[in-house]
Amino acid sequence: MALLVDGVDIIEFHDTTQMRTVNLDTRTLANGPHLLQFHGHALARSGKQLAGQVEIPIVVQNDSQVCTWVCTP
Repeated sequence: MALLVDGVDIIEFHDTTQMRTVNLDTRTLANGPHLLQFHGHALARSGKQLAGQVEIPIVVQNDSQVCTWVCTP
């Protein structure tokens, strides 16, 4: 599983753990629109490789007090 922002890997996991919590510090991103992506690979029982990706448009709006991201439709 990989978490990407704008096509750049933020973090990758290579094990069978299904649940993960990842902190994304938006202060490392410029204010404005970005694409948050979750990408994963798995092997089916048949041996075939499976892959999927979910892309979520976000808007980062950092100020000196709070860092946030908002999902856009």
